[in-house]
Amino acid sequence: ARAHRTSRAARGDAHGMGIGAKREGAAVPPPSKRQKGGEASHARGGEDGRAEPTEPVEFTFRGVTFRLGDCIALLPPDEGAEAFIGRIEGMRTPEQAGLPPQPQGEGAGVSADRAVSSQGTEVAEIYVRWFYRPEETHCGRKCFHSDRELFVSDHHDWEHVKSVNYKCNVHTLRQWMALERKPPGDHFTRFDYSARTRTFKPDRVPIYCVCEMPFNPDFFMAECKACHEWYHPQCIGCTVDAVSVKGWKCPECLKEGT
Repeated sequence: ARAHRTSRAARGDAHGMGIGAKREGAAVPPPSKRQKGGEASHARGGEDGRAEPTEPVEFTFRGVTFRLGDCIALLPPDEGAEAFIGRIEGMRTPEQAGLPPQPQGEGAGVSADRAVSSQGTEVAEIYVRWFYRPEETHCGRKCFHSDRELFVSDHHDWEHVKSVNYKCNVHTLRQWMALERKPPGDHFTRFDYSARTRTFKPDRVPIYCVCEMPFNPDFFMAECKACHEWYHPQCIGCTVDAVSVKGWKCPECLKEGT
């Protein structure tokens, strides 16, 4: 089975920069003194609402146990497309979903393909809160969006349990930067997005460097020990090695003798 969102996004023009020099474990820059309005307006219409109270709260499917709150990758409707990413916020039995129960018993050949709760009941559907990728929105991917960045949305759908592909993690930005190794299937989020109103929370983001762009963890930045501003080495004509020395100062502070 493949996941089908209630509505697909209009895709914007992607204009993200390539991955630059990066050092794993670099600190997340603190809030800047300068502020810039968020690059908002990411759109997809969708079904809104909450999952009705359901039991059970966990199930095992193809040898993996899934629980409420777990983040998952779901098979997209198109072959070769990137997996949909969502969070499980509810689940229901075939009876609750108005579906016939799956055949059981020896000879049916489906036991490994059934989702079964710890109470032994079958789980047919899961209630998913979708994460959006930047390019799935009408404004497209911006240069400060990371390759692994997702947005938490208010778009929900009931999906068949067989559309689940694998379990993954969606971290906060600070958690993401603290990871020594970033698993290939994992992502991070720093914005909540309303598909209905096309607005972000927060709607303002700090900007850094002479390029005055929001922080992108895919690009290495260094802090000046004098002014405590953060810079991309390439934006100020420096190398990564040059800005990595202890007590490094930006060209402006060196010129002023601070």
